[in-house]
Amino acid sequence: MKLMQKTQHSGFRGRSLPSLRGIVAFEAAARLRSFAGAAAELSLSQSAVSRQIAQLEASLGLQLFERVRQRVALTPAGEFFAERTRDVIRRLRSAANETSAFQEGGGLLRLAVLPTFGARWLIPRISTFLAANPRITVHFNTRLPGAFDFDGSDLDAAFHFGEPVWPGAVLHLLRPDEVVAVASPRLLVKQRTIGTPYRRPIGTPLSGRRRAAALAPT
Repeated sequence: MKLMQKTQHSGFRGRSLPSLRGIVAFEAAARLRSFAGAAAELSLSQSAVSRQIAQLEASLGLQLFERVRQRVALTPAGEFFAERTRDVIRRLRSAANETSAFQEGGGLLRLAVLPTFGARWLIPRISTFLAANPRITVHFNTRLPGAFDFDGSDLDAAFHFGEPVWPGAVLHLLRPDEVVAVASPRLLVKQRTIGTPYRRPIGTPLSGRRRAAALAPT
């Protein structure tokens, strides 16, 4: 049995972060498994990508790539670093895109939408809102039915089917609807009586009543 202890490599003591340009170049090369592909994607020369990655490796004190038969392959350290940086780059790009929505007094509206409701009801109608609010950028987050945690996410509002009870949110009824049962004629031959029709709001399971509502955090 060995006692494992975290050590800090002398090449990178945490005094400063590695170059962001180097990280971006590394992420692209790691994802594409090609320095040339990364150079084309980033509109750089291949030598510039190689130089930035070399500087990143020097700052980390580790080799991230190795050449195998005229191709580059990630080392174990490179695989680990690629996995950790991929989400960071994605989030940085997303943050930059979302921040640009605030140009000229604009803003960002982040909505959680049920898939079918968004595709069939909301998207065909959103153009009216966008025309009236041209400086607002709307981002849709597809969510399945369930609890929307406004405290644990960056959502501004959500569309929900259910009872108008949601702690920490203001609910606005959009519309009730009617759900009907359909059956095969063969089934109706066996079950001639289907009882009195029962009107229920949209999204209602057999065990209770629900309504379509829009939520917003308080």
